[in-house]
Amino acid sequence: METLSGVVLGLFLGYQALPELWCHTLGRGAVTRGRGSGVALTFDDGPHPEFTPRVIELLGELKVRATFFLVGARVAAAPELVRRLSAAGHELANHGFGHRHAWTMGPWATRADIARGRAAILDATGREPAFYRPPWGFCNLTTRFAAGGQRLALWSVAPGDWLAQRPAAELTRRTLDGCTPGAVVLLHDAPWGTRRADALLEALPFIVAGLRERGLEPVPLGELAPEVGA
Repeated sequence: METLSGVVLGLFLGYQALPELWCHTLGRGAVTRGRGSGVALTFDDGPHPEFTPRVIELLGELKVRATFFLVGARVAAAPELVRRLSAAGHELANHGFGHRHAWTMGPWATRADIARGRAAILDATGREPAFYRPPWGFCNLTTRFAAGGQRLALWSVAPGDWLAQRPAAELTRRTLDGCTPGAVVLLHDAPWGTRRADALLEALPFIVAGLRERGLEPVPLGELAPEVGA
């Protein structure tokens, strides 16, 4: 029994815990921040039929281009909305096809989920996503290799807009307090469970204004991080 437990522990460490420590905690082999003087606003989990159009409209008013990490199943369900994102000048990136946690997938499932997410974006827009962000930022041993030519992207600032009780003023403060040149901000343009995007929509104008007051212009991740982090 002890031998079996040791094997299970070894498999867990090798396939899940150590890659997670390497990529997510240490940020090795992944983009966690850029080398430029701007800040990347990144939006996960869309496209959502209600909230994504509102985010597109608001970013247009603010003259901001951002990066959207799209869920492939949602892309396939609303390709016209994805094309609208692209036409507005936003960068499209891969968030997997089914928004599955990396620790629930074996090597083949990981590879298939990433590939299907990439294909959904390519089919909808004719554009290859340059970045892949694993859902919740969790990796397994296969994640980095399965991403292929897509660079693994995480973040350096997470204001917690996925928390339903977090108001707009707190989202603004937490974002601005965490941002320095090269920061990558984790935001969401789709609701999950009880979380809604209203607080973020309220906060965005204040976030953008606060960044610009600090001399930090919002840019797409590809302009901020032209190379993979060391």
